[in-house]
Amino acid sequence: MLQQLDDTEIRGPVLILNDAFGALSCALAEHKPYSIGDSYISELATRENLRLNGIDESA
Repeated sequence: MLQQLDDTEIRGPVLILNDAFGALSCALAEHKPYSIGDSYISELATRENLRLNGIDESA
């Protein structure tokens, strides 16, 4: 999926649904994605993954 997105010019907001560990959020961080999920544990995991990868979660 990420390879397919690399071949596409993204125009507009990026929405990520249920990113369990934040892998997509990290990979797509440059596009300032919106992430929606129903798990607080997933939110914590995403924040930690962003931190470990040196990505500002507010960026």
